Amino acid sequence: MENGKKKALPDDHVAKLRYRSNNQNVAKVDSKGNVTAVGIGTCTVYVYAKNGFAKKVAVTVN
Repeated sequence: MENGKKKALPDDHVAKLRYRSNNQNVAKVDSKGNVTAVGIGTCTVYVYAKNGFAKKVAVTVN
């Protein structure tokens, strides 16, 4: 909304939370935040809120 003419996306268009794993070979994250182990190692899972806040969690798979 840089120039004031753009509209914010409606709530039904954008997920309130999005998830991402930085190493898909260790763990995968679905759109609901469920983490699935894929291989041995460590990775970081990130969650992003629509309002811009983010959090990260370290995941270790043995």
